[in-house]
Order: sequence, then structure tokens, then C-alpha cells
Amino acid sequence: MEEFTQVGCLGVFLDRPISQDPHDQLLLQIRGAVAEYERALIADRTRRGRMAKLRAGHLLPWIHTPYGYRCDPQYPRDPPRLRIEEPEAAIIRQMFTWYADEGLSIHAIAARLMRMRIPTYHGGLHWQPATVGGMLRNEVYAGTAYGNRDYEVEPTR
Repeated sequence: MEEFTQVGCLGVFLDRPISQDPHDQLLLQIRGAVAEYERALIADRTRRGRMAKLRAGHLLPWIHTPYGYRCDPQYPRDPPRLRIEEPEAAIIRQMFTWYADEGLSIHAIAARLMRMRIPTYHGGLHWQPATVGGMLRNEVYAGTAYGNRDYEVEPTR
């Protein structure tokens, strides 16, 4: 509220107007602390609920479906609705063959995909080597999917 006031915005509470009275200011601070606590509780419950669904196999662990798979647009994280997109899956298999059996580099695979005019996930024809490398390292194609794998760490100085 102080930051809003500093830039000329007026905050108005409809249920109970807040004045500059010390009692009202104390009430405002208490309401703010309770709201922050409630927000933290909701975030924690959401995270724990999502993890429970992931562990039980009721939720797909990704937000963006990997190349070669399609989800139901209405239920994008529902495992039973996940299907293999066969033309793309064939491309994935071919990429692994080029890499493992022919020894092609990631750059050579990207170049070959562009020469063959194979569309990317989004329909374009330009394959980035970083994208190809990420696909070849993606454990989803080996049958393993992880949930909550990324996490924050405090920077060290």
C-alpha cells in the first residue's frame, strides 16, 4: 500500500475503509500478514497435491508435450489421453539411428532434417542443433519421465 501511495495510487477497501489512524494501520498490517500466510499455505498445498498426483501416475510431468506425442487439448496432463504421433515418432527413431548407428553429429542431424524438409514440433523447417541435442538427451524417449526435477538453489558467492 505504501508503494502504491508513493506513485500516486489510492487503495480503497470496500469492506472497511482504512484511515491513517494507528489502529487502522495496525489492522492493515495484520491483514497483509494473514494474506501472505494464506498464499504460502495455498502454494504448499498445491505443490504437495501435484506431487501426489505425479507419484500416483495421474498427472504427466511436463507442461509442453515432447515431439512425437500428443495430448488431449482439453486434458493436457492426463496420462490415459496421451498418444504417440506416429509420423513424428518415426522421425525420433530415425534421429536416434543416425546418432547411434551412423555416428552423425547433432549438427549433421539438424542439417539432414532440414534437407529432408521435416517439420519441427511447431511446423517450421529450421532445426536448431540445441533442439536436436535436447531431444536425444530427453529421457522420455527411453521411457522415463520425471516430475519436479528442477529446483531452485541459493547462489553462492
